[in-house]
Amino acid sequence: MPKFELRLGHFVAAREGPWQRSATNTRLGRWLSTVSSSLAMATVLSSIALASPAAPTQAAPDPATSADDVPQGAPAPAPEPLPLPLPQPLPQARPQRAAPQPGVVNRAPASANVERKQRNVHGLGIAGGMATGSGFAYRRYAGNSSLQATVWAMVLDRGDNAAVWGGLTYAHYLLVWHDDRRMSVLPDTSALRLSVSGSYLFDRTTDNTFSFVNDDPLCTTSLNFPCPGEFKDQKTTTRDHTISLGVGIGFEFGAILRPGLSVALDLQLTAIMDQESLRQIWPLPTLAVIYSW
Repeated sequence: MPKFELRLGHFVAAREGPWQRSATNTRLGRWLSTVSSSLAMATVLSSIALASPAAPTQAAPDPATSADDVPQGAPAPAPEPLPLPLPQPLPQARPQRAAPQPGVVNRAPASANVERKQRNVHGLGIAGGMATGSGFAYRRYAGNSSLQATVWAMVLDRGDNAAVWGGLTYAHYLLVWHDDRRMSVLPDTSALRLSVSGSYLFDRTTDNTFSFVNDDPLCTTSLNFPCPGEFKDQKTTTRDHTISLGVGIGFEFGAILRPGLSVALDLQLTAIMDQESLRQIWPLPTLAVIYSW
């Protein structure tokens, strides 16, 4: 039997022939070289695997397994956390109009967002005009309208001379506006108004005349021989009746809707008549200063 000795990766035949030693070295050397290369490669791969730690892997849950397959006493697997929903933006609330109540009329607000109403009922003052009459005035308010009465009377010479003047004026406020500015020239409240007026004037005048009454109709009066007689006082009374009618437009400034003082100025087309006929027609102004409350 031949004996083999391993030296540095190859076999050497002891005491064999040259042809046997050559064939054996060639066949075994290739096989040993392959084995040693494989071992060296495995050693390198093992060292690389040990040097880099492997990430822990989690086995995917089997959908076929149910909670009944888990043995008793074993902790149940924790469920996977669900993704949280993102917050959605809230819709903006739209302002809604209040439903109109039955019997209530919606009106546009005024300049100061407060509806102004007539708070005056009575008024006292003075007025002057041909159609309105001149004298003391009393005014009565009714919403956007007013009725004014004017009266004036005068008696002289123990009743020989007398005058009475009375008139009525109806005014309707066509437009009322408010100015809340502090530096405004006009008052807080102003109004455009239409007025219709009528007045009656009674005037009685007495004239005194002195005349000589001759008692003797055949006597001629002269400087040397005066006729018998006396001077007598004769009175002549005249009565006049004047009616004036006017219509026009004008402005009123001041306290129209609230207590206070106001001034009204109108321009009226006035017709003046007496007891016989129409005398004249003129555009004449009228003025009234009234304190209302």
